Amino acid sequence: MKNASRSIICLSAVLLTSSICNAQWQWKSPDPQGNPLNAVIPDISGNRFIAAGDAGSVVVYTDSSNIRSFTEPSKYNITGIALQGYSQLWATDEFGYLLRSSDGGESWNISEDLWPVSLNDVVFTDSLTGYVSGNFGLVLKTNNGGLSWDTISVNSSYSDIRNKILFLNPDSGFVGCGYLDPRLLRTHDGGLTWDTTTFEDGYAVYGISFVNDTVGYVVLSPVYSTVSLFKKTIDGGDSWTDISPPAVYHRMNACYADTYKRIMAGQDGVILVTTNDTNWTTIQMSPAVPLNSVAFLSGTYGLATGEGGCILETMDAGQSWKYRTDNRVFTY
Repeated sequence: MKNASRSIICLSAVLLTSSICNAQWQWKSPDPQGNPLNAVIPDISGNRFIAAGDAGSVVVYTDSSNIRSFTEPSKYNITGIALQGYSQLWATDEFGYLLRSSDGGESWNISEDLWPVSLNDVVFTDSLTGYVSGNFGLVLKTNNGGLSWDTISVNSSYSDIRNKILFLNPDSGFVGCGYLDPRLLRTHDGGLTWDTTTFEDGYAVYGISFVNDTVGYVVLSPVYSTVSLFKKTIDGGDSWTDISPPAVYHRMNACYADTYKRIMAGQDGVILVTTNDTNWTTIQMSPAVPLNSVAFLSGTYGLATGEGGCILETMDAGQSWKYRTDNRVFTY
């Protein structure tokens, strides 16, 4: 009888082990995925947002009831994304790859070129002209829609980390540097020549946003402290004025600006909003998930994305935000 009992126990164990090995796992929380989202952009023609991040994560957000998520190819950590025209999507990767998608991020083609540094951001000004920023002083340019990319000489320190890039048109643009060399580079001739604005030591340019050709903003995130700075120009970058709110003891990772509002978002789930560059409203999200990027599809409708795949939505120009992902799993 004992042998029979042992046989039944062994058989049960085998069946349980087999059941576990053959179990199919499905992602449940947070919804739609849990990888960090490092960048978000508006797709005006499609009336939607596109966000991307680590492990090849791409989220297409139309509204809170229409969110699609892709993770292919999963070995790439996407650092920046940009639309080329109305249909092509480009992405930079921290391992030196450039990715291109023709279906909104559902599948990707990988550039034949591989750069031996992290690529941090990408921008297209029209269907042919695009720029990429990367570590160790790298700036790339294409004049043929991405068929080939050329390295631009910027006459700066090789140790530069190029964080963000913004071009207002095919010729005029900015590149934000950080850590070892906190500066903003500016060109008016498509990258042939550059001038430089030097900021306070110990900061990195983490966000650049312009309202028009003359009025713009940058957010400087600290390397060694927790006090961020916010700068404004009204002359196209010739000079910059500090308009930082008092005692911003948070690392701010992104900024957005238009005619009616300016927004910073960053660590600890903090969002700062101003409409006059003087009086700021501080919004503390709970849970306090670090935020990496912010974008607007209209004057009132915006999205912020961050760690753990979090997505925040605002319908009132940033005055209030709601989580559109299940954030109970975050433990920062």
